[in-house]
Amino acid sequence: MRNEDFILLHFLKFALSASPAADFDKESTDRKQLCFISDFFKKYSDDMNWTELIHTADRHSVLSLLYDTLTAVNVCAAQCETQNFTPIQNQTGSFIPAQTLQIPQIPQDLMQQVQIKSTQIVLQNYRLLYYSSFLITLLEEADISVLLLKGWQTAQLYPVPEARKSGDIDLLIPDPAQFEQAVCVLENHGFQKESTQLTHHHTVFTAPEHFHIELHAMLSEPFEQNELNTDIAALLPEYNSHRIHKTILGYPICAATDPYDAYYLLLHMLQHFVRAGFGVKLLCDWTVFWKRGHSQNTKEVFLQLLKKTRLENFAKAVTALCVLYLGLPYTQISFLFGNVSEKEALSHNRKHYAALMDEILEAEEFGHSSTNRMVFLKNSSLTGFLCEFHHQMKLGNSHSDCILLWPYLWCTTLIRFLRNNRRIRKTSTLSIFKKASQRSRLLRDLKLFEK
Repeated sequence: MRNEDFILLHFLKFALSASPAADFDKESTDRKQLCFISDFFKKYSDDMNWTELIHTADRHSVLSLLYDTLTAVNVCAAQCETQNFTPIQNQTGSFIPAQTLQIPQIPQDLMQQVQIKSTQIVLQNYRLLYYSSFLITLLEEADISVLLLKGWQTAQLYPVPEARKSGDIDLLIPDPAQFEQAVCVLENHGFQKESTQLTHHHTVFTAPEHFHIELHAMLSEPFEQNELNTDIAALLPEYNSHRIHKTILGYPICAATDPYDAYYLLLHMLQHFVRAGFGVKLLCDWTVFWKRGHSQNTKEVFLQLLKKTRLENFAKAVTALCVLYLGLPYTQISFLFGNVSEKEALSHNRKHYAALMDEILEAEEFGHSSTNRMVFLKNSSLTGFLCEFHHQMKLGNSHSDCILLWPYLWCTTLIRFLRNNRRIRKTSTLSIFKKASQRSRLLRDLKLFEK
């Protein structure tokens, strides 16, 4: 793990532990920040590279989550320089005099970048909240069942909800018979359907204000495992009967109940994981969801959903990362591990969990870190490559149900793949295969699709 990644996780761990906005106490929050900053810089002041830290956070789309903490760092640094710093108690109870602290100032131009980007995210989030509520009301007035996925449904769990970055609105239509009607409603109200649709599980629209709306007909893009796809599809109707209406900052919203919301967050991670990958933002989502505590019924229903689709190992893996690196209390999620001790639950796969964390840090947001990150393979043998190639052929062609067309579709898929590698991704096919083979070993080591 790079030094910048380690420090980023440390800062995120603190940011996610802040008091929720509803329970905000400025005096205790300021003291908590000072304790964190003083303890942190006593250990790591010589290792700080603010430029790398801020750029890394930005590439993972979590920079705005750190705004308050980074601002507090500069306040403390300025106070230390003038020795106008009230001694505080650290976590061990001893007092820290100002002259013992070495807090490096964050350059003004970097802090200005942080402020500008954070402000843009906050303004964008308010606009998305308004439109999320508007679209849900619009569809429900047409007697269409709809749920908000992620977005403000997840943002409201953060200490500062407006700081969670989101670029679009995801809506689920759990009744397949209503999907085309929902498409017509959006088109009739000025939302433009994209001419090219790159996925099967949702249809993308562009709003007049130029953000995207993803109207989901399925819970996820089809996976290579047909049995898994069948099990996930069987859960879709259950979302229709597990909806809950609420208000967020005064706006009416309809979303999934807690266990079904958690299951979707996990499925969203898995979908990106088996393709190009995902960054730490989705781990932050998972952390804040479970950190607030849930009823025994929520935990039991969530476990049932996991067992129906055999995703217990994947759930344990990402949850273990949140405990190890992002401050998720083990007591909140011990039910996933059979209520054994934290040491027993996490020590067995500690090496593999570290490798998984490195994979997530390398991927950055949705695998955008490099062009050779495309898919996870079930195994790194020739069979694994061929199975994934066949799966991609079926995803990319509407006539793939006709077996007689398969030889032709294989050829066109291969030609398109090779051409895109050279012209668009500007990377070699061999590099893609090597990366896919390397990533597939994680699948094997963690047994992510096994019971």
